[in-house]
Amino acid sequence: MTYFDIQTANIRRAVRTDRIFGPTAQHRTVAVFFATVSIFGLLSLFAAERTLQDKFFGWFLLSTLVTFLLWVFSLFYSNEWSVPAFPSEDEENLANFLDLQAAECIALYLGGKYASITALLIPILKIPQQDFVWYRIGVAPQTLQQNLQDYLKIPADLAPGKNDAVSILIQDALAEVRKKPQIRLVSWRDLLIALAVHSDFLRRFLFELKLEKKDIAEILAWQEDIEFRQKRRRKFWLRENLMRTRGIGKDWAAGFTVSLDRYASDITEEIAKHGFAQHLFGRQAETEAIERILARAGENNVVIVGGEGVGRKTIIYALAKRILHGETLPPLQHKRVLRLDISLVLAGAASPGDIEERLKIILNEAIRAENVILLIEEIHTLFDSRPGVGQVNATELLLPYLDSSRLQVIGLTTPEGYHATIARSTGLLRTFQKVEIKEPAPSLVMEMLKEVVPQIETHNQVLILYQSMRSAVQLADRYIKTVPFPEKAIDLLQEAAVYAQTKGRSSVVRPEHVEEVVHIKTDIPVGKVALAEKEILLELERILHRKIIGQDEAIIAVANALRRSRSGITSEKKPIGSFLFLGPTGVGKTETAKALAEVYFGSQKRMIRFDMSEYQQPDSVERLIGQGEIRGQLTTQVMEAPFSLLLFDEVEKAHPKILDLFLQVLDEGRLTDDLGRVIDFTNTILIFTSNAGAELIRESVVQFRETNLKERLLDSLQKTGIFKPEFLNRFDAVIIYKPLSEEQTEKVAELFIQDLNRRLKAKDIQIAASPELLKKIVQIGYDREFGARPLRRVIQDRVETVVAKKLLSGETKRGDTITISPEEI
Repeated sequence: MTYFDIQTANIRRAVRTDRIFGPTAQHRTVAVFFATVSIFGLLSLFAAERTLQDKFFGWFLLSTLVTFLLWVFSLFYSNEWSVPAFPSEDEENLANFLDLQAAECIALYLGGKYASITALLIPILKIPQQDFVWYRIGVAPQTLQQNLQDYLKIPADLAPGKNDAVSILIQDALAEVRKKPQIRLVSWRDLLIALAVHSDFLRRFLFELKLEKKDIAEILAWQEDIEFRQKRRRKFWLRENLMRTRGIGKDWAAGFTVSLDRYASDITEEIAKHGFAQHLFGRQAETEAIERILARAGENNVVIVGGEGVGRKTIIYALAKRILHGETLPPLQHKRVLRLDISLVLAGAASPGDIEERLKIILNEAIRAENVILLIEEIHTLFDSRPGVGQVNATELLLPYLDSSRLQVIGLTTPEGYHATIARSTGLLRTFQKVEIKEPAPSLVMEMLKEVVPQIETHNQVLILYQSMRSAVQLADRYIKTVPFPEKAIDLLQEAAVYAQTKGRSSVVRPEHVEEVVHIKTDIPVGKVALAEKEILLELERILHRKIIGQDEAIIAVANALRRSRSGITSEKKPIGSFLFLGPTGVGKTETAKALAEVYFGSQKRMIRFDMSEYQQPDSVERLIGQGEIRGQLTTQVMEAPFSLLLFDEVEKAHPKILDLFLQVLDEGRLTDDLGRVIDFTNTILIFTSNAGAELIRESVVQFRETNLKERLLDSLQKTGIFKPEFLNRFDAVIIYKPLSEEQTEKVAELFIQDLNRRLKAKDIQIAASPELLKKIVQIGYDREFGARPLRRVIQDRVETVVAKKLLSGETKRGDTITISPEEI
């Protein structure tokens, strides 16, 4: 049975020793003896008598030896001797699972005056390393300590309940520690993580900051990793520090490479001078594959395929660092990784022949050196068969060199570049082994940001909060689809750092700064719904009815869908809203889409319109999603404008394969194009319009048989094979647009007159829309089959013509209100 007793624990002796001769005492003792060494050394130099000088010199040697021993002891004590061994699994005393700092914190808590387990925070807050946590979440440690003292203002005597509370806390902390791959003792960090659940004070404090236990655990893991690396660097006795070797670099064995050095830069030499601190996360399989290919005999060239910003070059730099330190497979040791600058090779060349001659000289030198791994970025530019300035097809020239075992090439390319060049050449496919670098998951991006954030902070002199990092990953994942991870998250933080200093007048990068940058880059409203947008969403039906007459069902359905989306309760894996508008021509289906684009997205320019009557052939799918070098009309526009309304007019005329294509979009909010890119539709509104079943709708309205109209219409559409059930069932709403009544048509005509008045406002002229004029316009323009659509033509041909005549004749002057009689049109 488990119990907790700090007095009988093995760590108790270390706690007492540390209090007497801990790190602070050790450092002070070393400092005293160092001062003694300095004094005896000076006295031995200036002593008048030889015997006295010998005594001073003897004391000098003795003090030096003692100082050195104390220094070595302090290093080993803090890194090795003060850490007890992990107890056996059947250990019953939970105190034996604590490390030195955790045991000291528990001992201080048990000897304190506060009974609440929250009081364990008092000794933890005295540990210097814990400041990292609070600064990272935007809280000054002094503020936290003050709030803690206010919470613990009622003192209590030592109570038996303290041991029970500590026992429960350690059991929870130990359970979390045992989930980790490396077995270790419970540290002060584990106690703090457990307190995020067991301490009511800390739990509420984090809740107000929108943080929880897992966030504190992640920040503490970050701090622990930094501390671990610092300690590893201080352990000079470790093999990796004592026996570390580096490649020979550029010396006599590298050969004479004057042209190669002119057009290429040495990555290994660059790392040797400036270092490379970044670590690879989640790239173990890809890195090992690249290393195996380069180390084998025969075809040992690699082409790394991935989008810009997924970390292709980081992998190569990490490989070069391993080569530099002698940590790679034997065939790769003492190699030089050189980055060939294609722009320099192409610059100033008068003809393709000049480019080929340069390449021959460069490659010959690399082969003679026999220790070169050549990195060529955007390698597809060397295999471009299309004619043009600055383009070259060096496939035949390069193949003999690529077949040589004395030269290895690493090529970087994009999926588009690979499919357009290498994938089309049997020789290149045989010579290059493909390694695909995919976009990392958001969880890995957070680990990558921990490496990059300190650099951004140093460069911009700002502090980036953990919440801002998390916000950058989440918002970039949801709203930025044209750039891959981790680049888009890094870019967001860099821009947010500049924004905080320039616009926010702050040296602390907060989540709202990241949200504002996303809004500026994408025009997407993120974060809290602004007051103006709240009013729009709450009053959306009324606002849309200013532009749309009748069709209450459509307006209500659209408004409700948008409110659900912006409140954050809908699935993030589907479009904002998807609707099928069914009804006759001229009843307001397209006008609803235009009005919605203007109200919700800010402009009718945010509406992307497709006439589906143009996509009736089987090959129309390729026109939408692309094929080879042909860009997809749908996928390209959505990638460039991800926050927009997509209108698909007359969808019933599209080829059935296209309707099947939309199933994935409606269900999962994404679509994969011909190049394998995933196009995101989660920030779009999709509206499909159709005239199918228009006659059934008209007859039902005329005969007053509108009961169950939608069900009868959908049943008819499925029976006639116009739409499949799986297509109809994926919409947020299927909405019936009914023919407009005469009164509603007059209101539509009034809207058209108002639109004309907006255009005439520049001339300070207005038209009086009398009821008689509106009735005459409807009488002339209304058509049972085409609805209100001909009204625009009537206003253009007749009303605008009358206005133009009055202006030209001088009958109407600036500032007048024109009254047009029905007879005039």
